[in-house]
Amino acid sequence: MWKDSRRSRSEEQRAQRLVLDEIETNIALLGEVRERLVDDNEAAKTNREVIAPPPQIPTESWRTVRLAGTLSSADDLAKEIGLTYHRLDILNQRIQAREMFRATNKALTGYNVARTSINNVLMKSVDDVLPRLESHRTALRKAER
Repeated sequence: MWKDSRRSRSEEQRAQRLVLDEIETNIALLGEVRERLVDDNEAAKTNREVIAPPPQIPTESWRTVRLAGTLSSADDLAKEIGLTYHRLDILNQRIQAREMFRATNKALTGYNVARTSINNVLMKSVDDVLPRLESHRTALRKAER
């Protein structure tokens, strides 16, 4: 029983570190997404655009940990992280839709206005999910101790 509990705790700690590393990466990437969207909004004011698309936010580590059921002892935290990652999935879909819109609608009149509107929705999504990720990072760091 002692070996099983020790192995279980070890797996849980590895899973927490894996998710924590991904959250750290996502926080940095969300800053980059926000920066690119702000730059693109500024460029749209002068009828220009930023060509580099915002990066997708990785969610693979969380999916792996969730499917393995490794964070069972932190149920409330796991539920909150799950909700945040659901929002990240929606953000990724919106980023993909933005790029599809950009690729197919460049010839439309009023493209800069429409693109700015899309960018603003994306920035709001980033602003909503970023504090949640930072909160999860803090909670996971506390759980490591």
